[in-house]
Amino acid sequence: MRHRHQEVIEVLGENFGGMMGTDRGPSYEAEALSGIEMQKCLSHLLKNLSEVEATKSGRAKTCTSALKVTLRALSDADNQRMLDGIGYQHDRGRLTLFLERPEIEPTNNRAERGLRPAVIARKVSHCSKNQRGAKTYSVMKTSFTTLALRTREPAVFRARLSQ
Repeated sequence: MRHRHQEVIEVLGENFGGMMGTDRGPSYEAEALSGIEMQKCLSHLLKNLSEVEATKSGRAKTCTSALKVTLRALSDADNQRMLDGIGYQHDRGRLTLFLERPEIEPTNNRAERGLRPAVIARKVSHCSKNQRGAKTYSVMKTSFTTLALRTREPAVFRARLSQ
């Protein structure tokens, strides 16, 4: 599903202070999101490179082939230490941020797997009937999933809120 940068801001809020793991969608390159720390997904970049490589022949494949090999090598710990010393940056630092911050994953696979149940539920239920229902569902799903990931029991948290 494609979305505009305005929708990203609407979901995150204007004062988002966290770090986003993203695919390589163009909406994340909007100037309005330039202040947000991001890690671009290496798996998505490798897929894009493979798509371009499939359209090339002969020496024209050299660039994408070499770049794929280089990017796959980024996850190697020895290569990370070497690159740390030379300030290796791509995509405004959004491709190699995981090299500087080990808590950041180099792909957004975990996030995409986390979204999968909500997407399936939306499709099975034939979507929300209106914008308010869609917004309510997304807020609840996000809140309860975040609580579960932080090892807090969502039902206990909800009970505390209603007291």
